[in-house]
Amino acid sequence: MDWPSFWRTLLATLAGAGVGVFGVWWAFHLQSRGQYTVRLDDALARVIVELAQRNTDIDKYLREASASEDETADAPPSNLPLLASMEVALMLSRGDDFHLLNHLVHRAYTAIQGGHLSLQAGANGMILGAIERWRSEQWPRDKVLQTFDTAAAFATRLGPPPPA
Repeated sequence: MDWPSFWRTLLATLAGAGVGVFGVWWAFHLQSRGQYTVRLDDALARVIVELAQRNTDIDKYLREASASEDETADAPPSNLPLLASMEVALMLSRGDDFHLLNHLVHRAYTAIQGGHLSLQAGANGMILGAIERWRSEQWPRDKVLQTFDTAAAFATRLGPPPPA
């Protein structure tokens, strides 16, 4: 048996297999990252839709409440769809995205729970714009985080809302 030829063939086979395994791993990694981005963008699109819907609901509620002369106005619009969509986006996120969205969720809870309804629409608009600019890479993360803080401060600037 020609041992040097055998070892060269074995080494070439193992090297080829290693390159093949690396290629498959790299392709899977790129595909996985692409799927992550699509899933997160879809979840954030849902957050944007819910922010816009909440603003519509707030505007309608405030118009009806100011036009109504009786004290039996409807309950304010629910914030659950918005908060649920934010929690889903947080659940799907990883790494730096998780930290940014966790910050968003905490600021959103602050704005919704501690803010006046009349100011929440403005805060929601700030958050919506920051998400859009972050995902389109127009703003760096620190500016997005600062905008989330500003939105929460804006919604709560009058202090806690009056008891219902």
